[in-house]
Amino acid sequence: MDQRVPLPRVEQTLQKATLLFQQGRLDDARRLYRSILQKSPDNFDVLHNLGLIELKLNKSKDAAALFRRALRRRPNSAMACNSLGLALMALGQRTEAMTWYEKALVIEPRYANAHYNLGNLLRQLERPEDAVAAYETALALKPDLDQASVGLIVALLSLWRLDDAIAQLRKALAIRPDLPVARSALVYLSLFRPQETPETLFALHREWDKFHAPAIATLDLRFACAADPDRRLRVGYVSPDFWNHAEYDFVAPVLEAHDRRQVEVVCYSDVARPDRFTKHLVAKVERWVTIHGMDDADVAERVRSDGIDILVDLAGHTGNNRLKVFAAKPAPVQVAWVGYPETRGLAAIDYRISDAVLDPEGSERFSTEKLIRLPQSFCWRSRFEAGPVQAPPVTRTGYITFGSLNQLHKMTPQVIEVWARVLRTEPRSHLFLVASALANPSVGERVAACFADAGIGRDRLVLAPTVPGPDHLALYNQIDIALDPFPFNGHTTSCEAMWMGVPVVTLCGDRRPSRTGASMLTVIGLPELIAATADDYVEIAVSLAQDLDRLAALRAGMRERLQTSPLCDVEAMTRAVETACRHAWRRWCELSKAAGAATPRGRTESGSPQQFPWHPGVRPEPGHPR
Repeated sequence: MDQRVPLPRVEQTLQKATLLFQQGRLDDARRLYRSILQKSPDNFDVLHNLGLIELKLNKSKDAAALFRRALRRRPNSAMACNSLGLALMALGQRTEAMTWYEKALVIEPRYANAHYNLGNLLRQLERPEDAVAAYETALALKPDLDQASVGLIVALLSLWRLDDAIAQLRKALAIRPDLPVARSALVYLSLFRPQETPETLFALHREWDKFHAPAIATLDLRFACAADPDRRLRVGYVSPDFWNHAEYDFVAPVLEAHDRRQVEVVCYSDVARPDRFTKHLVAKVERWVTIHGMDDADVAERVRSDGIDILVDLAGHTGNNRLKVFAAKPAPVQVAWVGYPETRGLAAIDYRISDAVLDPEGSERFSTEKLIRLPQSFCWRSRFEAGPVQAPPVTRTGYITFGSLNQLHKMTPQVIEVWARVLRTEPRSHLFLVASALANPSVGERVAACFADAGIGRDRLVLAPTVPGPDHLALYNQIDIALDPFPFNGHTTSCEAMWMGVPVVTLCGDRRPSRTGASMLTVIGLPELIAATADDYVEIAVSLAQDLDRLAALRAGMRERLQTSPLCDVEAMTRAVETACRHAWRRWCELSKAAGAATPRGRTESGSPQQFPWHPGVRPEPGHPR
C-alpha cells in the first residue's frame, strides 16, 4: 500500500515550504521539506530546495548528497547539475565541480548562472582569461546578473586590466544604477587612476550617497542613548577585516588597548571565514556581533537596538562594506576611520579621523565629514613574527635592488615611466616586483613589455607572485630600496618594508591616497624621502642608491625608528581616538539637549527619545544556484 502523502497535500505543503524558503525562514522551510521527504522521498523539488537550504547553512556535504538524490530522479536537470557543482566547490572538490558545471551547460548552453559559477571556479584555478570569457558569456545571456559583473571585475583586475574593470562597472551601473556594490567598486578603483582629480573623486563619492542613501530628512534620528557627556561610551566598530587581513594590523591594536572604564567595545564582524586572528580579537573585546549574511536593514536595526553611541566605519568603499548601514544612521554619532583612504561621501557620517598631512588645510571641501585631525591618523603593529633585519642585499649582489610588493593595479603607466627613469639613472640596478597578478605568466609578459618600451630590459626585472602568510616579510630581504606607487600609495606594504629595514621613497600628490606615504614618513622622522615631483622622486631614489653607507645605516636603525615612533605607539593612538570620540559625543549631547528643549520628540537624559540635530557639515558571491 502506498504510504506517501496524497499529491494535493504534498503540493500544498511544498508551496508553503517554498514560500518560507523565499522569505529566508530557513529552519521552518527545512522542517517542512523534511516532513515531506519522510513520506515522499523522491520528490525532486523537495530534494533540490532542501539541498539549497543546507548549502546556505554551510552544510555542503549534506547538500551534495541531496543534489545527487535529486539527479537520480531527474538526470537531465541542468539546475541540479549546477547546484551539485556549487556544493562540490564548497567542499573543495574542484575537478568534480567542473564536470557538473560543464554537464549543466551541455544540457542548457544558455544557462547564465552556470557560466557565472564556472567563471568563479576558473578564477580559483588561476585561469583568469578563461574566467573572463565565462563571466562575459553569463552577462551576455543575463545582463543584470550582478554577481557576474563583480566576478568579471575581479578577474580583470587579476589580469592587470584596471581600465577594462572600470568600463565594466560603468556598464553594470548603466543597467542597474541602484547597485551599491558596483558604485562602491567604481569609486574605489577610480582612486588608482592618475587622470582623476580631487574634484572628480569627490563627485564620485557624493554620487554614491545620491543613489543609495536615504535623505537625512526622511530618517528617524531619535536614539535611546542617554545624553550624558561623561558616561562610559558604547563604541561599535564595523568591518569585514577582523581576520588575517592587512587592516587588522591598524585596527586590532587599538581595539585591544581601549580604556574599558571609558569605552565599551562592540565589534560588528562581517568575516566570512573566522580564523585565529578573529578568535584572538573576540577574546579581547566586550561584545562580538557576527553580521555576515545579515542584510543591511537588519544590521542597522541591530546597531540601533544595541544602543551604540558611536559607530565607526573601517571599510569605506572597499569590498563587503556596510555603508548602507551607516546611511540608515542607526547611531547618534558616526565616524570614518582607517580601512579606506578617502571621504566616504555620506551625509550620514559625521566625522572622519585624519591628520594634517593626509588632509592639509583646504582639503575640507573634498570631504563630507567634519575632519578630526590627530597628530597621526593611524598606528600599526604587525600580526606576524618577523626575522631580524638583514644587511642591505647590495652587499651580497653588488647592485641595488629597488622593489615593490603593492597590488599591480597601483602600477600605472606614469609609475612605470618614473621607475624606469630610476633604473636608467642607476644602470646596474634591478627592480623586484611581487604581486598576486604575477602568478599569471601573461601578466608578467605585459609588465616586461611595458618596461621594455621604457628602455628597461627583462634581465633587470625580477617578477614574482605574492607569497601567502608571514613568509612574505622575508621578501624584503631581497630589496634595498622600496619604491612607493602613486597616486595610490602603499599602506601596509610601506609599514612592512620599513619594519624589515627597507627605506621607502614616496611621491606626495594632490589627493589623500597619494599622501599616505608622506604621512608615515613624516611621523617617523624621514621627510627627506618624500618627493614633491617626479624629478625629486628619481633624485631621492638614486641618491640613496649611491650612498651605501647611508643606506646601511638607515636599514640597521629602521625597525627601532618605527618602534619608538608614534606610528607604533598604540597607547597614544588609542587615547587620541578616545579623546576624539569623547569630543564628538559631547558635541552631540549639547546639540541634542538643545533640540530636546525645543521639540516634544526629544529624549530626556534618562534615555527617552531625543531628536538629533544634524550638523551642516569594492568579492563576488560564492555561487548562484538557479
